[in-house]
Amino acid sequence: FSGELVEVEILFTGRSARIIKLGKHHPGEVIIAVDDHQIRYKATVRGIEEIGRWLLGFGGEATVVKPLSLAAELRRQAEAILKNYK
Repeated sequence: FSGELVEVEILFTGRSARIIKLGKHHPGEVIIAVDDHQIRYKATVRGIEEIGRWLLGFGGEATVVKPLSLAAELRRQAEAILKNYK
């Protein structure tokens, strides 16, 4: 993927936090333990499309802290998914 460099910060909880701690997902990523059940994930990515698709797979166990544009895009996609199940 291409695009402008974007700093992302994601809060992972539950099982997803354990998955993130176990492997390397992006060069230069920083993983900070918040507590026993949460981690803060930071990385600089090119554009938000690729990481947005990756984050959707974690469902409610991933919360975008920044950028707000990524949080808004995930919300838009989640609302589109919900329309399919009404």
